[in-house]
Amino acid sequence: MFCATINGDGSWTDEICSTSFNFMCYRDNQGTTEYILYTNSLKWKDAETYCKSRHSELVTIKSQAENQVVKQKANGKKIWIGLFNDPWLWADGANSTYRQWGGSDPDNANGAQGCAVLTPGMADTGCTQSWIFFCCSASTELPISKRCNLINTKKTWSEAQAYCRGMSKDLATIYTDQDRIDLLQLKNGLPDNDYPWIGIYHSKEKWQWTTGETLNYSNWAIANDCATIGADGYWHDKNCGEKAPFICSADMRNVTLVQENKTWDEALQHCRSEYTDLTSIVSKKEARLTALVAENAQSSHVWLGLRQSILGNWFWVNREPLTFQNWSLGQTPQCPRLCAAISTADHVWTPISCDQKLNFICYTDPNLE
Repeated sequence: MFCATINGDGSWTDEICSTSFNFMCYRDNQGTTEYILYTNSLKWKDAETYCKSRHSELVTIKSQAENQVVKQKANGKKIWIGLFNDPWLWADGANSTYRQWGGSDPDNANGAQGCAVLTPGMADTGCTQSWIFFCCSASTELPISKRCNLINTKKTWSEAQAYCRGMSKDLATIYTDQDRIDLLQLKNGLPDNDYPWIGIYHSKEKWQWTTGETLNYSNWAIANDCATIGADGYWHDKNCGEKAPFICSADMRNVTLVQENKTWDEALQHCRSEYTDLTSIVSKKEARLTALVAENAQSSHVWLGLRQSILGNWFWVNREPLTFQNWSLGQTPQCPRLCAAISTADHVWTPISCDQKLNFICYTDPNLE
């Protein structure tokens, strides 16, 4: 999770939220906006809490004029503003805002920690590690201790989710701190370092104001995060807003993520109606492209054009050979009559009931247009 600061020159930068900076609160005072600068350094969450305790909010900035006002009132200091980026979603689609991260988490160390365990707080970790996990029914009418079961078998995050969904359940979603405490009680008697998976995972980046207002204005500091190749063959970093000639890779298929939840058969029909087909993956290069596209999905998994025959054999529906595979179990699953989806958390393939409704990826073959 990252949070935003405004710098002395008025530009914004993203920072790790556990860093300490000065901060500014604001509130409406009879139609006039009142800004209050605090020169004690706090972590972003502590600064937000401090503002709310005084019937105010961390400052939001909705225009260039407001940005100029905040810059001036900050007196050249780098301060927290009320903008944060929380890319973590619950896999069952629940709109729970509960987060109880421990220490400096989530830090997504080396870009490889896209799933989370209960420690007893929440900690992000690699999705391909193996941990025990909770399977929970969807109904929230019962307390979480009555609708969740601890599965004392270690699996990767995707394997654990597939196991739960095979029982028409899902990994645990936590709504309150009492839910977290009740889940921890379910693992009483097990070693403290036996951390169970929970259903939260790292999805696409999304900046938002603490007030819930839409981010329509921004003033990010310019960063040289894109690259060009020069006539001398050397690479040069450039501002991504600059214009330059470019080269497309001709051997990559044109894929489109459809952000609608459909069953596998409905997704197949949609792709064949609007595009060419549900996408296949026949190489590591195509796997990387598909994983990148899938990260923008609004479901935890995304349908591929891969399914099983009555005899249990897996095949691509566009008749391409199954030469490349990336199963979550490390080997081809044998359960009959399932369909395959790619996990948006760790990008492995998972066998799932074809009746589940997920986003999906279509591709377009220009030779067939």
